[in-house]
Amino acid sequence: AFFNPSHQPTTPRTKSPAMASTTTAASATRYHILYFENSKLGLEVNHDVPGGRRCGPSECSGCSGVADAHLGRWDNVHAVLRGLGKEGSGFREEVSQVLVLSPGLSVVYHLQKLHQWQRENRQGCITEKLVLGRAIHVLRTGEDESGVSVVCKDGGVPVGDVARKWADNIRNSAEGRGGVAVPVVLDMRGSKLLTCFRQPQHQGAAIRDVIILVGGPKGIGDTWKEELEEALTATGQAVVHVQVPGGALHSAGAIGALMVEHDKGAP
Repeated sequence: AFFNPSHQPTTPRTKSPAMASTTTAASATRYHILYFENSKLGLEVNHDVPGGRRCGPSECSGCSGVADAHLGRWDNVHAVLRGLGKEGSGFREEVSQVLVLSPGLSVVYHLQKLHQWQRENRQGCITEKLVLGRAIHVLRTGEDESGVSVVCKDGGVPVGDVARKWADNIRNSAEGRGGVAVPVVLDMRGSKLLTCFRQPQHQGAAIRDVIILVGGPKGIGDTWKEELEEALTATGQAVVHVQVPGGALHSAGAIGALMVEHDKGAP
């Protein structure tokens, strides 16, 4: 795991050859990313929209790709998932899922199931077509064999309720594996990240799951941040504010910095 919730310095030890060959997939700790965009994200099921004003990306009518990936900053969502890619396993095996949440809709990417679909359909790269195209396809057809689920309602999505239910499910999974789930917010004012070379613990219990809350290019916003942090206490644990190396970073870069620290401390 990548951080020491007690914030006590640890003394790194040299890894043996056997430990050095152990991958992060062997770690008992799983990571879940909650990416929040405070603007109202949208997706279009048809490229040709009356009036020409689209609320988000759409399937291109002239090819099999995605048009207008920049609308709603979905290009940033793609950058986050692409940053979780790993040679051989498609995505980092220690990262279980990514919840993309906004007042307009929610999308959940179950990464290993998405990678399985990716292999079966011979899509080798984490492209906009894979990340955004699958979400658009699911919204249009309702199918979910690729590990992507979408909730989009005319009246908006209850952000706090969605986050709370999601966190509660992760808590149940962690407790079923004999540990706890800890919510982490990336915050410039938070505690500095410390790399651990042992199984991480929080208040004496093994950390089985870590929820990472990160915002889009405009950040989360104080009002939404308060609501999301309250929702994440459904894990039964207080929110931990963590400062990653490198200062203020783009969300994809911040998550990348976290994963680098995870690799350093992987058992």
